Amino acid sequence: MHLDEEGQAWERRPGAASLPLPAGYMPRSPEGTVLHRVVRECLPSFLAEARERSEHGFGLPRFVEEEFSRYIDCGVIARGFMRVRCGACGDEIFVGFSCKRRGVCPSCTSRRALDAAAHLVSAVLPVAPMRQWVLTVPKRVRWMLARRPHLVSRCLAIFLRALSTHQRQRASAMGVNDGRSGFVTFVQRFSSALQMNIHFHVVVPDGVFTATDDGGGAAFHRLPNPSDDDVEKLLRVTAARIVRMLRKEVDDDGKDADALAALEAASLQTKPASSMSNDPPKKRLSAFLEGFSLHAATHIHENDRLGLERLCRYGARGAITLARLAELPDGRVSYHMKRPLPDGRTHLVLTGMELLRKLAPLIPPPRFHLQRFHGVLAPNAKLRPLVVPVPPPVSTVAIVEETIFDTPVVKTTSSPYRMDWAAALKKVWGFDVLACGRCGGRLRIVAFIEKPSVVKAILDHLGLPSTSLPLTKATGPPQLVLDW
Repeated sequence: MHLDEEGQAWERRPGAASLPLPAGYMPRSPEGTVLHRVVRECLPSFLAEARERSEHGFGLPRFVEEEFSRYIDCGVIARGFMRVRCGACGDEIFVGFSCKRRGVCPSCTSRRALDAAAHLVSAVLPVAPMRQWVLTVPKRVRWMLARRPHLVSRCLAIFLRALSTHQRQRASAMGVNDGRSGFVTFVQRFSSALQMNIHFHVVVPDGVFTATDDGGGAAFHRLPNPSDDDVEKLLRVTAARIVRMLRKEVDDDGKDADALAALEAASLQTKPASSMSNDPPKKRLSAFLEGFSLHAATHIHENDRLGLERLCRYGARGAITLARLAELPDGRVSYHMKRPLPDGRTHLVLTGMELLRKLAPLIPPPRFHLQRFHGVLAPNAKLRPLVVPVPPPVSTVAIVEETIFDTPVVKTTSSPYRMDWAAALKKVWGFDVLACGRCGGRLRIVAFIEKPSVVKAILDHLGLPSTSLPLTKATGPPQLVLDW
């Protein structure tokens, strides 16, 4: 192993990163996607517009700017790469580094969703029937939660307390005392129309847990399915308590307005359709009350672990999908929504600036947890070790290092919480990215380059683009020209 002094350039042997590539090979280029082009061309103008409209001239928060900036570098080999070689046929490819963000990048948010779902099903959620409860709040409440993220936890705690009380009461009616519930919550900040919509997807075992008499195990007691009246009662209690809490906590929710607040307010506004009715259509196990809604019709059988993983993947998904985004001939973009709007529209047609205005409010702030654990599934709960499934064997990654005597030394690193990207792709698509596309042999890393000067020198030597595509200079809004 050969490593530079700063630890930013690693080669299995000297010169491994700069060897000639196979004839005709071109690395993957993420710059060709529609979203990357929009961000690259419109980001400077978007940030300049935010600074002009900001009351204090500071523009958008730093985490929003970093989210877009890091996305532009995601997968671009000019920002660093790994060189991977097939041990059988010698074919080699370049792999760019990911941005590992959780707001804008569709690739990284998908990877997080796959990772989270696999971990929850294998090591957190017990083998029991599951039900999903979806709580949404009025637009005014969404605005308050966006402005004060700590209130999200307060609102969620109110709902989970009401749901836990409901389950304990039903268990007591069955003769089960001291029943305890468990909850895994996905906090989503978006809707299918790319609007800011802070709401909760709560996955709950359809029953309660009690400790056995000897204290060495836990018993699961299944509860009857909730009725429409149960859902309506839960919503009434939750809505009243949330409104009461917000009246005490929020005095003036407009005093800290900034550029991001303006975008959040615009994201909450919708144009009413002529055919829109005041009351949504009534569905089974759903309730609506003055902008609050609660839905509990999604149920997963205890043996349907694959369905449970799909449900968790849906809750942990990102805000935008590249497959739904297309470029129109006039330069605008079209986004295909999962559900049509009340006026019948199935696509959003937006300019690049309008798309960025919609995406900025959907970026979660730093240290804002998108997954929450409560009840017996909380990290420090006493019953958690007794109810969670037995975790699978920890996967190990072998790292071979060459000593000065050319004797290979194998070290292993393990992570019980993370699934590597290759395993995630194989799990979902059945495609093994560690298998050579030509001969099926196994791939291994021969170089790992992060140092900018080394990256540029190697790419220039190989005749590959050594600089990422530049950002378009900021431009002002179109000006009216009068012909005198």
